[in-house]
This record gives sequence, structure tokens and C-alpha cells, in this order.
Amino acid sequence: MSAINLARSNRLNGIFNVVDDDWMSNRELLDRVCALYHWEPVTWDASRPGRRSYNAKVSNQKIKAAGLSLRYPKRKL
Repeated sequence: MSAINLARSNRLNGIFNVVDDDWMSNRELLDRVCALYHWEPVTWDASRPGRRSYNAKVSNQKIKAAGLSLRYPKRKL
């Protein structure tokens, strides 16, 4: 069942995060993508900090507790 169908059929209210169970930083994600496509890795310039200095960790426990079973709970990269 998709998250939207679950929310509609159960009349869920509020904010539900539909994300996989794996968390990784932007740096880890970009490193994996570059490796997957055989691209040169990203070179990070430490002298120029990004606009976001954090990587938000988002939980999917609320939607899973409502009955959603993730088709791909682990990242495929």
C-alpha cells in the first residue's frame, strides 16, 4: 500500500515522513553516486562552508506505526 493510499484510507492527519531507514550525510550520498557512475569524486572546499551546516535526520517511525511497510527500507545505492 502506498503512503498516500494509507493516509487517505485511514484519514491520517499531520505530517508523516516517507523516507527509507538508512541515513547518510550529503557527502556520503554524493560519494556513492560518483562511485556508482564512475565519476570523479566531489572535492569539498573547507574554506567555503555550505549554507546548511547540518544534515537533518528524519524519522519514518510515525508512518510505519500507522501501518506502512516500506518496499525498499534500505537505500539502493
